[in-house]
Amino acid sequence: MTRRAPAGIYYLNTPIHETDTAVELLASATRVAAGTGVEVTDDLIEEASALQLVLNVSLATTPTTPLVVEIQAKVGTLWYTLARFDNLSAAAIKLIPVKRGIGSSSAIAYDVAVDPAVGSGIVNNQLAEWGSTLRVKWGMTGSYTFSVTAYPIR
Repeated sequence: MTRRAPAGIYYLNTPIHETDTAVELLASATRVAAGTGVEVTDDLIEEASALQLVLNVSLATTPTTPLVVEIQAKVGTLWYTLARFDNLSAAAIKLIPVKRGIGSSSAIAYDVAVDPAVGSGIVNNQLAEWGSTLRVKWGMTGSYTFSVTAYPIR
């Protein structure tokens, strides 16, 4: 679902997006178990040279394990981790920028895994390319209210 970005979203006093369009990857809802969101397909994602991925955790109730959220990109028929938000246990708004063409560096000691289990140690921006389809995968124990939005940058 494509929607206009709300005005006044900032990260460290800087606007977090250079576009007025946002793609909602996962609507805000309270989740009490690990899961995988629906596939979101949007041409804005495929046409973007970069994405600013925003996780908004508005409520963390009785968390017994931290929240881990992965944004995965579909390449062909396989899913790869594009970005990962790790070890969240309180309300927060987090941002991960990803840029097309910048993937793993030689300093990272492991390769991208196909559809990794949440919690497998994959870190941010491991995939250099993506198409038009993304999804969100999360793991936790407890109750978290959160959403994920992508801001495509051309």
